[in-house]
Amino acid sequence: MNKAIMIKQQQGIALITILVMVALATILAATIAQRQAATAESTAYLMRQNQSLMYAKSAEVFFSELLVDDAENAAEVDHLQETWAQPMPAFPVDDGYVSGIIQDESGKFNLNSLITAEGAVNENAKAWFELILKRAGLPVQLSEAVIDWQDADEL
Repeated sequence: MNKAIMIKQQQGIALITILVMVALATILAATIAQRQAATAESTAYLMRQNQSLMYAKSAEVFFSELLVDDAENAAEVDHLQETWAQPMPAFPVDDGYVSGIIQDESGKFNLNSLITAEGAVNENAKAWFELILKRAGLPVQLSEAVIDWQDADEL
């Protein structure tokens, strides 16, 4: 009788050991599946990001060609009725459209020009900026505040 009890205990221990091994294998398989899903999602995101970058570069090339053509073939004066100033026709891509427009920035004042690369005040740019402030009805002393904000000291 003692031998029969020992055999049943060994069978019980073997069954528990098998159940633990199956549980560990299930946990391992679930972890591998979860990591695989995360890797697939990350890869898909990177592919979409790369594709978006390629679409943006294509639009940039499109507009570059327009500007080169304008420089070679257009009159001396640029205006907003020229081809380069018109919106890029939207063209379909996966999950959307790509379009764009060139905005003429030549009529804007670059605040960074108030300070030279050496850190000195650019008096010519300062004079222009003060004229802009004056015409806008703002105090010309604002130029000093902008210059102080840009210079390297912390005061």
